[in-house]
Amino acid sequence: RLYSIVRDWAMGKSSPLVTSAKEDIADSASPNGSSDVLLDLCCGTGTIGILMAKYFRQVIGIELVPQAVEDANTNATAKGITNAKFIAGPVEKLLGPQLQQLKADGVITDTSSVVAVLDPPRSGLNGKVMAAIRECTAISRVVFVACDFKQSMKNIVELCRPPSKRYPGVAFHCTQAVPVDLFPHTKACELVIELVRKSPEAEASDTLMSQ
Repeated sequence: RLYSIVRDWAMGKSSPLVTSAKEDIADSASPNGSSDVLLDLCCGTGTIGILMAKYFRQVIGIELVPQAVEDANTNATAKGITNAKFIAGPVEKLLGPQLQQLKADGVITDTSSVVAVLDPPRSGLNGKVMAAIRECTAISRVVFVACDFKQSMKNIVELCRPPSKRYPGVAFHCTQAVPVDLFPHTKACELVIELVRKSPEAEASDTLMSQ
C-alpha cells in the first residue's frame, strides 16, 4: 500500500484510496507524458525508483552510501530496468548537475514534469538538500515518505516556507497526506505527504500578505 500511494501521487493521481481494479489499470497504463522524470532522492537500494520506472521516461536515484547504490544498479539490471540510473553522492551536490545534464540531453524540456520522491532516514535531511530541491525549478511535485513525522516536520517546513536567501525558489505547499500503518499494534506509522510547487502568482500573493 505504501508504494502504491507513492506511485499514484508521483503520477499526479489525487486519491490514494483506489481499489485493486484501479491499481491493476494503473499498473498497465502508460506514463502520463513520455518526458516525465522521477528523482528518487535518498534512494537506498532503489526500491521506489525501480518499482516506478515503467511510469517515467527516466529515473535518477541519488544515495549517499556507495554500497546501496551498487545494490540499486544491480537490482535494476536484474529486473530488466533500462531507464533508471543510480549514483552515489550527496543530494545537494548532485541534484543540480544531474538536472542540467538531463536538459542538455533533451530528456527535460520546458514542458516536462519532474517529480521528486524523498524517503529520508528517520533523522531527516540536511537543510541544504531542501534548499537544492527548491532551487531546482524543474521539480513541480515532491512525494515525501516520513517514517518519523516529528523529525520530518523540519524538512516539510523548509520546503514550504517563504523564499529567503537560505531557501531560494518558489515554495511548495502540502496538498494531501495519508498515514500508512506498516507495523500494526505499534506506535510506528509511515506518513506519505504530497507537496506541489506554488505558482509564481500564488507565491507573490502570499509574500504580499505576509508583509
